[in-house]
Amino acid sequence: MKRKVFIISMILCITIFMIKTNVYASSFELNSDKEKVIAKEGETIEINLSIENIDMNEQGINTVEGFIKYDEDIVDTIELVDKNSWKITYNTEKENNLYGKFLSIKQVDGIKNVEEFVTLKIKLKDNIEKESGKITIKDITSNDGENLINVGEKVINIEIKKEENPPTDEKDDENSKDKDKEKETEKEDKNDTDKEKDNTIDNNEKNSSEENKKTDKSTSNDKEILNENSEEQKKVENNSLKTGDIIPNMFIIIISLIIIMNVLVSIKRKRGK
Repeated sequence: MKRKVFIISMILCITIFMIKTNVYASSFELNSDKEKVIAKEGETIEINLSIENIDMNEQGINTVEGFIKYDEDIVDTIELVDKNSWKITYNTEKENNLYGKFLSIKQVDGIKNVEEFVTLKIKLKDNIEKESGKITIKDITSNDGENLINVGEKVINIEIKKEENPPTDEKDDENSKDKDKEKETEKEDKNDTDKEKDNTIDNNEKNSSEENKKTDKSTSNDKEILNENSEEQKKVENNSLKTGDIIPNMFIIIISLIIIMNVLVSIKRKRGK
């Protein structure tokens, strides 16, 4: 009986120890400064990766490895740049079984605090047909000095921002609208020019009519003056005519009288003889 109790007690202790070991297993997280990126075709985007929430016993972390998989319909190339004294290698040979694998090492005892260790420089393709894609960092692994710790994968989403080009019909409509506006503007300018011409003509006509009126007035005044002068001249002529008539008549009368007197004197002389 005592032996059975001892065996059961040992099994319980081992079970509790195993549960406790699993509960306090080593762990860490790999995070990125961007969970989602919106970019244009042909653009190069940068994403920083860091290790966080490090719980790796007393050792910390000095190695990180994994595989980078990406949508080749939108991504042209990916370059990995070291940060904070980490040294990284990246396999870019597509024919190799380890294509896409990276290994980052830091020559220290181990990192226990948050730290960025690499920058992904992602060059997008031109003329992308897809609207979105993703980059997946798979089999993210480190070790705690005794065991390899795999924390799964990290996904970064990329959304392609297309340039908004209006359809051809809309462009044609806009061009036709612009042309119509230009025509309307030209018509308005022409109307304004015609109005200005009409106003100029009217003003000229008004000015000419006023000048004609002034000329007519001066002409009429000149005519009146001429008429007055002619009437005065006629009066003078009439007066001169009257005077001219009187003088010869008187001369005739005087001569007649002289002749009569001479006749009378001759008659008297004849009678006296």
